[in-house]
Amino acid sequence: MSKYTHHWRTVFNKMRSPCPAGTVGLIFSRTGFTNAAVSLSYFSLPQAILMWNGAELKYALE
Repeated sequence: MSKYTHHWRTVFNKMRSPCPAGTVGLIFSRTGFTNAAVSLSYFSLPQAILMWNGAELKYALE
């Protein structure tokens, strides 16, 4: 595991502790997400993080 990944895992573990189980995070990106961003979103379990890209936003707003 790289230093970078370890750092973010620590950050996310600290962030998730005070959140109630029903908390949902929303992240929007017009151009999509990197593989690293998607991987980091898995560290937030059991909280859900919804990652919407441009096509999904367009569909939701129509």
